[in-house]
Amino acid sequence: DTTLTFAEDPIHRINTRTSICIQIVCLMKMTVTMWTHLGVLSVLAAATCAVADANQERPHVGAAHRFSAQYHGTAAPPPPEGCHGGLCGGMAHYPVAPGIVYYGEFNVPGLPEKIDGITYFIYFNIFFSGKGDGRMNQFVPQLMLGNPLCGSSGPPLYKPKWQEHTTWVFGSQYFMEIYNRTSNNTNEGHAATGDLYETKEGEIIYTKFELSKNWVWTLTMGVKGDDTRVSVVVTDTPFMGLVSHNTTSWKEKEYSSCFVNSCWELYGVKDEAHFPSTGSKNLMRITTDTPDAIKWDTHWNPYLEDGNCTHATMSESHNSTVQDVIWNIENPPKHTQP
Repeated sequence: DTTLTFAEDPIHRINTRTSICIQIVCLMKMTVTMWTHLGVLSVLAAATCAVADANQERPHVGAAHRFSAQYHGTAAPPPPEGCHGGLCGGMAHYPVAPGIVYYGEFNVPGLPEKIDGITYFIYFNIFFSGKGDGRMNQFVPQLMLGNPLCGSSGPPLYKPKWQEHTTWVFGSQYFMEIYNRTSNNTNEGHAATGDLYETKEGEIIYTKFELSKNWVWTLTMGVKGDDTRVSVVVTDTPFMGLVSHNTTSWKEKEYSSCFVNSCWELYGVKDEAHFPSTGSKNLMRITTDTPDAIKWDTHWNPYLEDGNCTHATMSESHNSTVQDVIWNIENPPKHTQP
């Protein structure tokens, strides 16, 4: 029995929360309606959810949407049999503790032929359960294009900021949603962000999530081999202290595990011309200091979500302390002219 509820947020994200009763793998087709200052935007999304365990509430599927109020994406999705979005690969549910490191890297794909109306987020992420008034709880450094959420006002409110980008940029990010009881906004978006840097096709972008012995998280994203382009977010308290009446430490049991996967979260893709012009090889590596401390999940799905624009494969290997998952997104079919 799987219950899916939708939380609507006009300027931040749409996210999903799934209550789990039995171990299953389910394929869902969902139509999400988002209200913007311009009207109604219908987004057709496909999500495959791999269930962790019988008593575990799945915090979020991971394809959470961030739009500015001025987002000018497609007003209606194209037919589902056509190229209409990105794809996600994964996912696993693993423990969290000092000595366990989550690491990913991928090569920057080629820019799409057309960039009108698009917003891209490409990332390796981990995300946690919420607690109290803390809801969405995602570590999501990302490669971006279009009009993405890529900045923050910083402390104490961590208000999100958007910028227009016609070439690739990347930056570290901790994205949060909270229940603001004063305004009665049940999913108010906030973000802590690192420095923003430009990058280009072919460069290798890496992401690293590391928890210190003092239970402080460091979220790092950079260009492999270039120490001058490294973006960092450090968080010593969940939700950056915005819900300190409910939660104050990453050591609390609600954060003792996380979900991990990678996504090409692409909006405004109407056809192949609005899709990245090349594919990408994505490495996801999980390591632990203690042999056999993690029971490795060997059933990763290359099509956790699929926008029907290209093909992907996934392979897995591991030993007692390291798991490597390779998600290979193939070059898209040759663009056809109308």
